[in-house]
Amino acid sequence: MDISLNQSVGAGAVYLTGSSQQYWNRQSRNLTFAAGYSNTWKGLHYTVSAQRTRDLLSDRVDKQIDFTLSLPLGSGSRKPTLSTSLYRGDRSSGERASLGGSLGELNEASYGLSATRTSEGGNAASADIKYQTSQGVLSAGVGRSSDYRSLSLGLTGGIVAHAGGLTLAPELGDTIGIVQAAGAAGARVNGNHSSQVGKNGYAVVPHLTPYRKNMVELDPKDLSVDVELKTAAQNVAPRAGSVVMLEFESVSGQAMLITALREDGSPLPFGADVMDASGAIVGMVGQSGKAFVRVPRGENLLIVKWGANAASTCQLHYEFHQTQGGESHDRLHHLDAGTCEANANLVAQKRTGASQRDDYL
Repeated sequence: MDISLNQSVGAGAVYLTGSSQQYWNRQSRNLTFAAGYSNTWKGLHYTVSAQRTRDLLSDRVDKQIDFTLSLPLGSGSRKPTLSTSLYRGDRSSGERASLGGSLGELNEASYGLSATRTSEGGNAASADIKYQTSQGVLSAGVGRSSDYRSLSLGLTGGIVAHAGGLTLAPELGDTIGIVQAAGAAGARVNGNHSSQVGKNGYAVVPHLTPYRKNMVELDPKDLSVDVELKTAAQNVAPRAGSVVMLEFESVSGQAMLITALREDGSPLPFGADVMDASGAIVGMVGQSGKAFVRVPRGENLLIVKWGANAASTCQLHYEFHQTQGGESHDRLHHLDAGTCEANANLVAQKRTGASQRDDYL
């Protein structure tokens, strides 16, 4: 049986706990009470606690007092934290110091160092590191004391087989989702560094909640500028123990910011549609006559249209030269296409049709 009480006191907090333990294969029974106070002062977090344990069979009472300090070193989201603790009790006493933190833009790596000294002469030290990727978790640790030495290496993760092949994941769960987003390699699922769309266009979404709506979002931050997600979020309510497929439509093409002028030297009209040779809209003209477009590779013709008649249409002929050493898919290419020429064929057809109507009249 356990009882716990917590109460805020100013900027700090006080807690009281009590527990009674009785084992079915032993006649002993323990009764434990503990009380503590925690607070923060100028970034320094401290806790003071006292504990009293009584063995009801032998009527032996043990008391212990603990004092813990935790101090962040430096500033920023990845600053390490130094923690020290001291405890004094009827049976033993000792000190412990630890240092831990994380590395990487998304805190994908973490590390820890610790050292312990006890009144019985049991000194120990340990160090560990963990690195989490979208395919699995790598870990390593070493430890040493007067009684033992240890070395550990670990690799954890899961494999999901589906119609599109095999996808690795650092963790799974009873109910999972599989994201299918062709060409969207690098997109993170729900902003989590441990779930990322791979080169095969798939990612695993672990630990979905069954029979409830789960929001699954793709973060395009790490996507190539040549890929656009048509849908960035979906809701799914899976059955318990199921594997659900989530398809995200994407469009690939050369992304460019094109600057061009009309034949009279004025900028292209704001809001004008930009189409490829097949008539599909691939972009729109923005401010200062600049058009953001995403076109199939190898194309060199764009049509700009801002009205219903032929005079409100012009053509852009451009040449895109690949830079030496290959293109960078992480950069938006800027291109000066010169003059957007009037569509002479459409204008001629328009004028011919007008002349025929005049002759008829």
